Amino acid sequence: MVRLIDIAQKTGFSVAVVSRALQQEKDPYDRISEKSRALIRETAREMGYTRNLQAALLRRGRMPAVRVLLPAWESPEVMQLAKGISDASLELGYPLLIHYYRKDADYITFLQRCCQEKNTGVLFYLHDKMNRNDLRNGCEAYLNGGGKMIFMNARSADFTDIVPDMVTLNIDEEYGGRLAGEYLKERHCREYSVVYASSDRYTLLRCKGFSDSLGGEKNVRGSLDFLRIGENYPQYMARSRRLLDHFYENAIKGNSMPHGIFFTSFFMANTVMCDLMQRGLKDDEHIHAVGFSSNVDLHYPLYYYAKIVIPFYEIGNIAMKKLVHMLNGKKESSQMFRPSVVYDYDI
Repeated sequence: MVRLIDIAQKTGFSVAVVSRALQQEKDPYDRISEKSRALIRETAREMGYTRNLQAALLRRGRMPAVRVLLPAWESPEVMQLAKGISDASLELGYPLLIHYYRKDADYITFLQRCCQEKNTGVLFYLHDKMNRNDLRNGCEAYLNGGGKMIFMNARSADFTDIVPDMVTLNIDEEYGGRLAGEYLKERHCREYSVVYASSDRYTLLRCKGFSDSLGGEKNVRGSLDFLRIGENYPQYMARSRRLLDHFYENAIKGNSMPHGIFFTSFFMANTVMCDLMQRGLKDDEHIHAVGFSSNVDLHYPLYYYAKIVIPFYEIGNIAMKKLVHMLNGKKESSQMFRPSVVYDYDI
């Protein structure tokens, strides 16, 4: 392992000068010439020197790890998000502490711990059920202590204005809805329906993008709402059957074909499509389906399902890289990520 003293002996400078020359952030009072700095850094590189990041952070009074808070969803989205963050942290040499919130108070405890331990930086994936005041107070306390933080999903959770000048990485949900509409129009559908399972902000944005691409809500013939809060399974199944019967009778039966269906999430896609095919409708002839999917590799065995996929890996990866730039004194800006369409016709 190459030490600072080894580089000092090789270059003829003192250990103190070598240490300052190798710092990522240049000291404004540093009088080392650019020629000497370049020589020291080139020598360090040739000798295979690796900066002791943990020691440097501890000297600055910060815990040598980026703390990350993600939702405790057992889904591919969270896995991809975490993988993107992890890959970037490994590349940049920053250790991670990843936490998952399950209860309402988990994010409050998380922010309190960040303030107490003075973490290097924080990546925070937001959810619209979080309390605005609690979130604002916890984030401001951390930022006022000199910490650096990036929000992910601030727009879909409606928190873009909660902390002024916060760097946010957001998902263009409306664009995803427009992609769905354009896809179904290309299939020459003459009628359209939308299936959704919640009234969250991201669902409303997806529905808006979808209807806008079709020329307004008047062109969405039917909607199927699977909200199910507080129901037990038998109640849910009975109500689902009534909803499917009503949807078929009022939106699809006896109308001109083909019919395009947009699923705002993967939830209920299999149930709805199987039900329609059991009624005699043929996939890719009478019915065309497109929707947001939690897994780009998921194949449904009975029908084609064009997927709207959010680049969660890229969001996590870029969030980590932006945070490291901020920790090194650089300015970063917010960014919007657009979903893409994956055509799953290889079943």
